[in-house]
Amino acid sequence: MRNYTAKPRSGPAYGQRGFSLVEAAVVLVVIGIILGAVLQGRSLIESAEFRSFTRDLREARGAFHNFRDRYDALPGDFAEADERLGLDGSDNGDGNGVIAGPDCNDATDESCLAWQHLRAAGMLEGNPTTDGEDAGPSHPYGGALRSFFTGDEGNDVFGHKILITDVPVDVAQRLDDTEDNELCDRGRVSLDPRGDCENDGEDWPDDGPVDVVYAL
Repeated sequence: MRNYTAKPRSGPAYGQRGFSLVEAAVVLVVIGIILGAVLQGRSLIESAEFRSFTRDLREARGAFHNFRDRYDALPGDFAEADERLGLDGSDNGDGNGVIAGPDCNDATDESCLAWQHLRAAGMLEGNPTTDGEDAGPSHPYGGALRSFFTGDEGNDVFGHKILITDVPVDVAQRLDDTEDNELCDRGRVSLDPRGDCENDGEDWPDDGPVDVVYAL
């Protein structure tokens, strides 16, 4: 009787096998679904952040115009804030028809006082006693709606504006595309300083974040 010796197996160890094509396809589909859900979730978050950002801007713009209509004065510049808004006398503006700015640093700066006046008048949410550089509300991208002011910063047109700090460049461009003319140095939405715009003032810079001027 012949004695046969078993040959060693080649390939996977006994009892193991690789994925079939069907199983590999299922895994790829599951990975695709997960990636799609992650990307969609991120897109929804970005859209929600931008909606919140633009909503805050529109509320501030609406509050500014409502205040001017009601009191025949500008928030921050209002010389009767103590008598008519219940604020301290040190919270009055000088009443010259201009909101001095754009920097909001000290409690007596009109560009800071504007936020206190609007809140004390019940036109914006927040504590009217919050003053100085902390007066302006933060926005979803890490900066702040820094100040109300009157000047020609940004678009080189003298008028009433809001200075918004630390805005990602893509968000600034999106805001410009949505509400304005897509030009970096002119219109309602513009860069501060406007000299940092690219290609004769039309294009936004490549790097950010940037400070944005929003005309009221």
